[in-house]
Amino acid sequence: MVPAKKTCVIFPGLNGLFKDEDRNRFLAVPEVQTRFAQAEEVFADTFGMKFSFSEFLALPKEELYRIERISMASASITAIQVGVMDAIRNVLPEPEWFLGISMGDTARSVCAGAWSFEAAMVAIVKYTRSIEGADQVGANISLSCAKGEQFSEADLEFFSALNLDASHLTPRFINVAGSRENLKKVAIQAQQKGWRWLESFNYPVHSRELKPYVETVRPEFTQVPFHKPTGRILSSVSCREIYEPTELRDELMETVVAPIHFQKPIDLLIGKHGVERFINIGPCQTNSKFLKELGRSAEVVESAQILF
Repeated sequence: MVPAKKTCVIFPGLNGLFKDEDRNRFLAVPEVQTRFAQAEEVFADTFGMKFSFSEFLALPKEELYRIERISMASASITAIQVGVMDAIRNVLPEPEWFLGISMGDTARSVCAGAWSFEAAMVAIVKYTRSIEGADQVGANISLSCAKGEQFSEADLEFFSALNLDASHLTPRFINVAGSRENLKKVAIQAQQKGWRWLESFNYPVHSRELKPYVETVRPEFTQVPFHKPTGRILSSVSCREIYEPTELRDELMETVVAPIHFQKPIDLLIGKHGVERFINIGPCQTNSKFLKELGRSAEVVESAQILF
């Protein structure tokens, strides 16, 4: 049993299925299997869709993340995260704060009581399909400096001048998204500066380039029911607490087209709100690595440490 401390649970983003070990880590957790079964029933009843999470998660990464399958990758991550949170609630006191990073905002909002799991599953399938074709528009890349270095203001201005959107994760890790033409210029800069470059997604998530796709579903998405959360939510987009239903709904749309932050909300939670422990829900452990790199005073715990 983990002793009581002021706690924030963190829900990672869409990279949660990149590694085999991550996607398989929680499959034996009964609460995860319960959420899989619940979601599969929702898909069958709502869309007449026969879907198996176990079969889907056995696909290689390249197949999982094809743009026409991104809705089901998102549904898989959300179902795993909500199931893991169900299991954690069986052994730990309720956390005070909930923080989502990118796609993690979906499970974050479910677990904080802002909308139902069933509504989230329907919305993921129904609305994520709106970005099909966006792989022709741009991409999202990860950039990192060598240890001991960090991106400068001049670097950030370089991205901005190219109309690229930079998500600030840590001083030496950022994601940059936008048109492929301008990302080629970043590749040249990365080679000159010795930055590590990796294409995270072959479509420009967290970029203004996706705005036309998202706007096509906004009128219908505004009808999705949201509620005031029972837990406190800090946004990784606006870096402030959000609690009004319309605000929460709008933020889920905004996280697709706007840059996200990691260090800033973490520092707010520790410095302003007195958070002493972060529990990384997973399935990936990237957020824990970022937290440890930031070197803050708060404890960092993997959900797997609690459950296994």
